[in-house]
Amino acid sequence: MLENVEFIEVHKDPSVKYQNLQQYIDLLRFIHQSPTILAHCLAIADNLQSIGISPISAKAEQMNQIAQIISAGLYGNSIHGKDVEMMLKLLEKLLELKVESCEVPRRLLRLGSSSFAKLYYKFHESSLSSKLFLTAALHEPVMSVLIDDEVMLDISSDHTESTAEALYALSNKFIASLSSNWIIFPSTIRWLVQTMSRLLQEKACDPKTLNEILIDMVFVHFICPACM
Repeated sequence: MLENVEFIEVHKDPSVKYQNLQQYIDLLRFIHQSPTILAHCLAIADNLQSIGISPISAKAEQMNQIAQIISAGLYGNSIHGKDVEMMLKLLEKLLELKVESCEVPRRLLRLGSSSFAKLYYKFHESSLSSKLFLTAALHEPVMSVLIDDEVMLDISSDHTESTAEALYALSNKFIASLSSNWIIFPSTIRWLVQTMSRLLQEKACDPKTLNEILIDMVFVHFICPACM
């Protein structure tokens, strides 16, 4: 298909105002290199979303589109090192802004609740190191669940004892596989978790809540969705 495409130099196309196009390019370059300013803009957008300026469904869809544009368009799905660096700086600043102002920090990770949650999901979803870890850690135990279709996993069935034993065995497979592959856990995700922990400790968050948030960050919003 690409062989049949005719490429035209933009400055030779009369329908395109090259001077304006260059200004857009300069603007995008500035935004790309200014994660702190972008984080402040997203934090303001989150606040506007929470006070009901427009219908909830419209606001959620707009924020989803913005998160997709930032992740895939502005930072190229975090494939190149510079894009990863800028994306991490953006996520770090968003954490600083949101943890400081949020009364219930655990809500930050709910996918529809904040720009951080959306961008965190987009980031680890496109990260090559995340895909490598999840594939290595989950492939064998997930295949065990799929292949062993004779085992009844419905805890409400008549085979309660055998079901519990099967669930116990499968759970141990997941734990063992995760433990053996923990060495390749993505360094970017680990850094974000450490950043979240540091910020919550600075806010004097109680240890129980802190542990719950970090568990949510690693398991509920990173590892578990990959099993579905």
